[in-house]
Amino acid sequence: MGSKLKIFFFALLIFIPSLFAKDYRNPFIINNIEVGYNFPINQISQEFFDAINKYSSNSDREFVFRNFPSVSFRIEIPDLTNFVINFEWINLKYATKFNKNESYSFNNIWRSYSENFEFDFFPISLSFFYSPFDSDFRTLFHFQFGISYDKAKWDEYVDSDLSYDPNTGFRTISETRASPFFIFGIRDILPFDFSDSEQLLNYFFVEARFAFVYRTFDFFSKHVGTSSIEGKTTILPFSIVFTIGLNLNTRSFFLK
Repeated sequence: MGSKLKIFFFALLIFIPSLFAKDYRNPFIINNIEVGYNFPINQISQEFFDAINKYSSNSDREFVFRNFPSVSFRIEIPDLTNFVINFEWINLKYATKFNKNESYSFNNIWRSYSENFEFDFFPISLSFFYSPFDSDFRTLFHFQFGISYDKAKWDEYVDSDLSYDPNTGFRTISETRASPFFIFGIRDILPFDFSDSEQLLNYFFVEARFAFVYRTFDFFSKHVGTSSIEGKTTILPFSIVFTIGLNLNTRSFFLK
């Protein structure tokens, strides 16, 4: 019995690890990673500025906007499918100050307003490419469809020359939205040497993109002082963006 027991435990030592052993294989392969830097050329938000100018009596028309980064992954699920998924982060800011001569409790008073708006947009999209013709500098048509997770914050500070004015102080309004969008781009590719299948750099690219977004907020209708502004306000429904970037080869890393 003792020898049989030893044989049994020896068999377990061989069999149990095999239950948990797996052939190493990635469930997906990232064929390449693309990093880009984006330069907004034109950003249109007419409804937003019509509303804030009506409230402030200003005549502003543009955000203080920044260039923004982007990254995309060409993902392959072996024997099933492959796709390109894109991520971006867009940050917009607008600030203004103004004074108003208003009436309160049978008095005419001056109130000073300080307004700060900040928008953060996080677009996630799928890409499709079409090449109408080939040349040394390959041209691609780029189509993107996706959803943007959008956050808006409006901070306002009101001061007054009337010491007991109840309408003074700090207030803030925040909103979040999910906004569908479509982007059409025209891309030129400047390839590197493709002789080495494990090289890191695939190509350099430049692209002009035209973005159309259904993005609305209704913080103006929620604000006491802007009750005359009704309905939702669109923010950046259209923009033109110039992009430069690099495409990096990562397939060999995932196949190792």
